[in-house]
Amino acid sequence: MVLSETINAVLDSNFERIARDTPLLELLFSLRANAVFTNEEIKNLRECESLKARHRQFLQLFKAKSDADFRHFCILLQNHKSKNVQRFGLRLEAEAIEAFNATA
Repeated sequence: MVLSETINAVLDSNFERIARDTPLLELLFSLRANAVFTNEEIKNLRECESLKARHRQFLQLFKAKSDADFRHFCILLQNHKSKNVQRFGLRLEAEAIEAFNATA
């Protein structure tokens, strides 16, 4: 269960925006509840010394997840209370769909 190259590329190209616009700590419990991340992974993410380190660790961990997990992450963003986060979730998902269509 690893991300496709397409989703990897989308995550890599959006790293700065993910780091800047994603309320990661708010999403961790939902990601754990939906079995995207384990308790140990959540613990490691929460213990990162800086926000940038947390986002780098998040990206590294996410690369071992599945495309379905990426979709779930996008849905969590889309359902967030912040309109900016919601728009980013929609944009991230649309970019992934566009990238898949371009490779088909």
